[in-house]
Order: sequence, then structure tokens, then C-alpha cells
Amino acid sequence: MSLDREINFLKKIGTERVPHDRGRSLFDHLHGVYKLLEYHGRPLHEQRAGLFHAIYGTEFFGVNLQVTREIVQKNIGEDAELIVWTFCNTDGRDRTIRFMGGVEFPEPLKTSLRWLDYCNTAEQHAGDKNPIILNVFSLYESILY
Repeated sequence: MSLDREINFLKKIGTERVPHDRGRSLFDHLHGVYKLLEYHGRPLHEQRAGLFHAIYGTEFFGVNLQVTREIVQKNIGEDAELIVWTFCNTDGRDRTIRFMGGVEFPEPLKTSLRWLDYCNTAEQHAGDKNPIILNVFSLYESILY
């Protein structure tokens, strides 16, 4: 299924003009995370969440796109928006979701957050040979597969 409507919304609010990492835009990163979730066969609501996963900003990436939860819910649905909201507003996300396995979150939110964090990390560190990053991938792969 195509997410053209959601992609057009992200472009309309300016994500292509927001710098992210390695000379890329926020849109490039959001789209990359979505494509990884799609590749792994994750449900559509998780793919939508991946496409919007940093729309509110996170503890690691500050952004002010002036969007409300209501607007995001209208664009991606309530299930996807809850994943996004939780991902953006969980302090210590690397410890809470990654190393603690999201134990304080109920299913299916816990599994959705694990997949989102895994694909977010993989998208940003593709080809990275840093042993710490490789250990993160190993940890996730042991949990997710």
C-alpha cells in the first residue's frame, strides 16, 4: 500500500528542509525508517509510525514542526500516533526501549516500539562497524527474530 498522502503531508509541513544527519533531511530519514519497516513486513500502522516517528521531536533530535496530536492522528491513525507519541516522549529511550526491552509498555506497543527503534537505529547507522552499534543490532535481532 502506498503512503503517498502521508508523504505529501510531511513534505507540506517542511520536513525536507529540516536538517537531520549526514547531510540529509528529516524527510529522508523518516522515509528510510518507513521503508525498513515495510521491508521487514511490519503492519501498516507501524509503517505509518515509522514515517512520522520523530514528528514531535525526541530527546536526541529537537524539531518544532507545529503539529498537534490531533493532526497527526488524522494523518496516520490513532494506533500509529500512539507509537509515535510514545517514541518521541520516552526519556532514556535507548535504555528504556532498547536495553530494558520496553518491559513497562503493554503489548502490542512494546513490540512496535522495539521494531521502530531497531529500524531507526539501522537507518542511521547503515554500514557502521562500530562494535557498540553492532551489539545493539545483535541484541535487537535476538529479541525480534
